[in-house]
Amino acid sequence: TTLAKAIARECGIKFVNVSASRWQSTDHLGQHIAAITNDFALARRYAPSIMFIDEIASLGKRNADQDNSYYQNMVINTVLQEIQGFIDKEKVIVIGATNFDSLIDPALMRAGRLDKVVHVKFPNTEALEKIYEYYLSPYKEMDRLDKDIDFKTLGNLSFGLTGADVEQFVRGA
Repeated sequence: TTLAKAIARECGIKFVNVSASRWQSTDHLGQHIAAITNDFALARRYAPSIMFIDEIASLGKRNADQDNSYYQNMVINTVLQEIQGFIDKEKVIVIGATNFDSLIDPALMRAGRLDKVVHVKFPNTEALEKIYEYYLSPYKEMDRLDKDIDFKTLGNLSFGLTGADVEQFVRGA
């Protein structure tokens, strides 16, 4: 999420954060489809924008042998149709994130869809330093940050953690 937000910020465009698992929290298929199409419509409204789909692997893979294959097909087909619409005529970049890329339906990964796969490693100490600077910058601007804060030390102490961990630390502090 932090990386996708940074890309949108660097591009100077709107960041639309959605979650495939939130889509699934609806009561039935019609609501599930409506949640998907509403979020894609939101990204279109803000175009140019980046639409970030968190936990995209939770959409799963289609399998005709499963009891829920009709449901699964409808959900994946809806996402495919919406993504294809962006490619054809919209100025929306779709970024999906998951820790389980083997669970993503192959149709979502075909050319012209979510076809660029980037494996993002944990940030190094320099990146963590910059992430701390970013999340603490509003406090610095409001003169609510101690002038003795050493971002390099924070980055070194945080080695092995993620940008989300840093965001949580700052929020908690």
